[in-house]
Amino acid sequence: TLVQGFESLGSNTISLDQPQQVGPLAEVFYHTNMAYGRLDNTSVAASMGNNAVCLVSGGEGDQYVELTIDLAAYSASTDAVTLSLDLYNSVYDDFFKNEVWVRGSAANEDAFISLFDEQSDLTHSWTNLGINLSETLQTAGQDYSGFTQIRIKQQGSSSSYDEVFCVDNLQLTSLGSDIALLSLAGVSDEVNATTKDFTLTASNTGSDTVAEVPITLQLVSATGTTTQVTDTLVGPLNPGDTATLDFLSVALSSTNAYTVNVWHSLMDDLPANDSILNESFTNILRVSSLPYEEGFEGDYTVIEEDYFNSSWEVGAPTGQVIAAAYSGTQAMVTQLSGALVAAEESELYTPFFDFSGLTTDPEISFALQYDLPNDDFQLLQWEISLDSGNNWSVLDNGWYDVEDSWIGSSQGWQQYQGPLTGAA
Repeated sequence: TLVQGFESLGSNTISLDQPQQVGPLAEVFYHTNMAYGRLDNTSVAASMGNNAVCLVSGGEGDQYVELTIDLAAYSASTDAVTLSLDLYNSVYDDFFKNEVWVRGSAANEDAFISLFDEQSDLTHSWTNLGINLSETLQTAGQDYSGFTQIRIKQQGSSSSYDEVFCVDNLQLTSLGSDIALLSLAGVSDEVNATTKDFTLTASNTGSDTVAEVPITLQLVSATGTTTQVTDTLVGPLNPGDTATLDFLSVALSSTNAYTVNVWHSLMDDLPANDSILNESFTNILRVSSLPYEEGFEGDYTVIEEDYFNSSWEVGAPTGQVIAAAYSGTQAMVTQLSGALVAAEESELYTPFFDFSGLTTDPEISFALQYDLPNDDFQLLQWEISLDSGNNWSVLDNGWYDVEDSWIGSSQGWQQYQGPLTGAA
């Protein structure tokens, strides 16, 4: 593994347009055509150690740091070499185009290959970028050489100053083995399920045969219950082989929304493909007998759909507006204790109800407390679907302050009830 932490480098040791040798393998070069562009190691705290190399904008033009590395001992077709580096971006601005490039040989004048050019992928914190470098070069018809180059580039306009793009903790690793998790089948909605099957597909993208790979599947319900199962991908998997692993009859703790995570525990692996995270499905409750009641005192069956910035929480409210539950100790509210979220869009769904045995429409009753200070931009209403969620209409039993919505403040908890017209 070649690790470049830039501990000996910074604005004082990398001269403009003058290559600087760093150890036996790497040479660093800095270039700018910005009027006030600069390179420093003080703009941002390093992700590792004391130093990071930062490009600081200074007007129109571009600038870059370029590393030339001797990788002549490696072949893109037979050696699984990965590139990992930490990047920091301080700006969300269309004037900038921050990029990372690679090419197999500067001596052969190979074309640079883009590894990263979407600044929206970075936040104002260090983010790791992991790439299978061998696959990247092979796809482009290039190979390693004694002059393999990595370029970190910043581009700005005349109105852009003092924006920062940094690199740290650059690592090149030759992997004897590398297991990539490709896909997870079975992440689909269920109705009244108590168990669920999943199938993981994985591939050996390294250069060594691999066997006995521990793989963990984790389910996290919306109510906070975690179920975790670890199994073994037995193999052996030769380089390039693909295999599947079944997780059968994994227990579902409740009828609610679930997040699914899966990862393997093979050491010395490319971080970018070791896991599949934040897949989701819903196990929906179907209710066929009445009465049905939800008080949110334990596991609950109301499902949240977060479209934007949802703040729904279940617990004991202690806010300035909603300071206590209507009954018991818990309720489902937006922000149990904090202030109103400035902008959010979300929905709550009840379970499915089977009313096929009813001859008269059932009734609904509920307690509601609200404070909606901005009438023009806030909407709160009940909707009903009589065809399994394909079509929805506003449920209105004379409840609303204006057409189709509550507005203003309820001045505490209020009780509402009325028929589900047409449901029988």
